Order: sequence, then structure tokens, then C-alpha cells
Amino acid sequence: MTGNGRPGFQYSPLEFVDAVALRYSAAPPPAALRELPAGVAEIAFEVLNLLWLFGSLDAQRRESWFRPDEFQSLEEEILASSLDPPFRSALGLIVGELVRPDDQTAALAQGCAAAAEWAFDANAPETALAFLELSALAHPRSGRLALLAGRALKTHGKIREAEYWLRRSGRLALIGRDWETLVLSQHSLGVLYWNQGGIPRAERHLGRALRYAKKNRLRGEIGAINHELFVVRVTSGKLEGVEEFAHAAFEHYLPDHPRLPHLAYDLSYYWLMRGYGHRVVPLFRELLPCFPEPAQRIQVLSAQARAAGANGDRDSFAEAWAAAQPLLSNPAIQATRAAALIDLGFGACHFALWPEACFCFAEAVKAAEALGQHDLIIRAAACLERAESRDNPDTPVRPRTIAIGQNDAERLAHAFLCVLSEFRASGDCGNGVAVH
Repeated sequence: MTGNGRPGFQYSPLEFVDAVALRYSAAPPPAALRELPAGVAEIAFEVLNLLWLFGSLDAQRRESWFRPDEFQSLEEEILASSLDPPFRSALGLIVGELVRPDDQTAALAQGCAAAAEWAFDANAPETALAFLELSALAHPRSGRLALLAGRALKTHGKIREAEYWLRRSGRLALIGRDWETLVLSQHSLGVLYWNQGGIPRAERHLGRALRYAKKNRLRGEIGAINHELFVVRVTSGKLEGVEEFAHAAFEHYLPDHPRLPHLAYDLSYYWLMRGYGHRVVPLFRELLPCFPEPAQRIQVLSAQARAAGANGDRDSFAEAWAAAQPLLSNPAIQATRAAALIDLGFGACHFALWPEACFCFAEAVKAAEALGQHDLIIRAAACLERAESRDNPDTPVRPRTIAIGQNDAERLAHAFLCVLSEFRASGDCGNGVAVH
């Protein structure tokens, strides 16, 4: 417990240098030898083994095993090789940085990140993740390297390993008073637990991240965490007060945070589910240029169709419906196809276009079955049954109390419209977003 009675971080000592209890407590698996071509694999595997051995030995044994002149010779050999220049430079940098003091990790992180990026591009994901994870093992006092490894592992579905490194990153950052790393690690843990369905744990870590972000005035992170809390609350059905999180995220994202369009979409969809179709049709139309990728664009178009239907806006519905049709056969929308078809079906139901609605719901069932999206299978099947009976299944449920006044909500919607218009004029739309 902390001094004020709230559960706090554990301050127990960490075992920093000796073998870490994770999958690299033994020599690294030969992923590089399997994934990379001959002539490249051997050098990459040698550097990975050096990272593992360097991190597995204590400082005294390390000095007797490795001498700076040996590392320098290996670095020169790598830099003179015929490897692809970006990979060659990254490996040379890694070898050169291993002889530096433990607190000088920025260049090592840069080298491992560059090697991992090259390996990902070369379709060698296990090799890429090994570079990131072993760099954290080589400098086990670095919260930033642990964070880098944890976030990459989370992105690639290695949940157990990701949780280990993210928790370790938080503890190291707290001990080293590295507040930015602490905030990022807690934020990432919150997202990880939310993705696994652990809502209470997600809220706990996100709340902790928000406290430290506010304390250290990390403006962008304050916005991102409030955004995350908004999404967590909405998806878990805790709707009271959620708009306050969105409003706080908006204020801290200004003037040009790249996640502003995503926040606008999330809030607009929440308003759509609450039955405020009149408010969100202009927002979805303004958002469309910000999402050029098919998988996201179909979501915006289908949401616009649903909102227009709920608002009785036949022209906006027809516009969105027509623009969505060519995208429905695009393989790139596979993951979002079922959800988009359900929203299109909702829009059609509002205009009593029952054959079109039934077709959308039936296709949504097929798309969800193909990917094993069980919640969408159940939802689409239920909607199909009601549409076949000429009963509109799109019945929004409003919370018992209003989170913020409707005048305030209208002003927030207008502010988003103004900002999105500026985004489009400046060309910032579609530039991508950070992933936590």
C-alpha cells in the first residue's frame, strides 16, 4: 500500500542481471536461421546470441568473456559485409553499443529497433521480436527497452511475454523516475487487459497512467489515455460520464494530434448508438477523407448509412450506400466486413428496404462465420430474423442520465467538425496513428 492507502507499485528488489525467467533463460531459438536466407541468417544469429549472452552474464563475468577489441573487430567485419545496408548498419550499431555502460541505452534501442524493422519487412517476425526482447535482456535496467519489447510483443499477439515486459518496464521506470516510460507502460498494459476482456484491470492501469501523465504534464498521453478510457467504458456498457473522457481527450489532442479523427469516429459512433443520428451524419461525412484504408473507410461509410437512416436522411443514406458497395468485395476489409454489413442493414431497415436489409444481415452472418466472430454471428442472425418479420432491429438505448448537457454535446460536435475541416485542408488526414 502507498502512504495514502491506495494500492501502489511493489518496491521489492528486482533480479536484474542473472537469468530471467522467460523464454530466453536459455539460448535463443534459431528463428533467424529458419526465417532468413543463407549469408544473412548466420550473422543475425551471431548478434542475437551475443545479446543473449551479454544479458545472461553478470558484469564481472562479462568483462572476462568479452573484450572491447573483440567487439570492435566484429563491428568492423559486419560493416564491411555485403548485407543489406540498413540491416548491416543496425547490426554494427548493436555490437558497438554492447560495450557501453548500462545506462546508455538509447543507441542500442535504436539499433535493435532498426534491425527489427528490417526483419519485419523481410517477413522474419520471430527474428524481429528476438532483437527487441534480447535488447531488453542485454540492458535489464532499462525501462525503455523493456517497453519497446513489450509493445512489439503485444502487437504481434505474444500476450504472456508482452505482459511480462510491460510490467517490468513499469517497475523499472518507477524506480528510475522515468515518468514518460511509466505512463506508456501502464497505458499499454491497460490496452492489453482490455483486449483480453479484463475491464477492471484495464481501468486500473489506465487510471494509474492518467494520474502520472497529469502529474508530469504529458499532454499527448493525457489525451490518448482519456480516449482509451472512453472506449473501455463504452464497450463495457458503463455509459454514465463517458462523454467527459471524450471531451478531455479532445482538449488534449488539440490542435493536430493524429488520433483526433479516430476520437471523432469513436464519439460519433457512441452518439449514433444513443440515437443522435442528426448530430453524427455531418461528422461521418467529414471523417471520410481521414480514413483512406478500405477496412476503415467501409466502417465510416456504413456508420453514415446507419445514422442517415435513423435520421430519415435519404440522400445521405443513398450516398453512403452507393460508396460502400464497391468496398464490400475488397479482401482488405475482411476483418470489418461483418460489422459494416450490419450497419448497412440497419440503415436499410429505417427506410423499409427489407430485401436489402435481409441481404446485408445474411452476408454478415457468412462473413462472421468465416472469421469465427461469434458475437457478430449472433447479432447478425438476430437482426436477420427481425428484418424478415419487417421489424426494425435498430433500437438505440439512451443512458438513464445525460453525461453532459446536450447543448455542450452539440458544441463538442461542432468543434470536431471545425477541427476535421482544418485537418482535411492541411492534408493531415490519413497520415496514420500511434498504436499503444
